[in-house]
Amino acid sequence: MVHGNEIKVLFFASLSELINTKELSITVEPRSTIAQLQSLLCQRFPELEEAFSQTTLIAINQTMCELESEIPEQAEVAFFPPMSGG
Repeated sequence: MVHGNEIKVLFFASLSELINTKELSITVEPRSTIAQLQSLLCQRFPELEEAFSQTTLIAINQTMCELESEIPEQAEVAFFPPMSGG
C-alpha cells in the first residue's frame, strides 16, 4: 500500500485572503507535481482556479519552481499571487 505524502501549503497575500487561510496540511500522492497539487487545491477551493490561471509564483522548500516540479516528501509549498510592478 502506498502512503500519501503530507506536505505544508502556504498561501500569501491575496491568495490567503481568497480562501481565508494562510497555511494548511494536505496529503498528496507520492511523486506528485505542483500542477497536480494545484488541481487538488482547486477541487477543494474552486475560487483558486482563476488565481492559478494567472502567473502565480511557486516555491518548494523556499526555492522557486515550475508546475512540472515534483514535490518531495514533507515539503513546504508556497504560492504567491502575481506581482504587480511599479
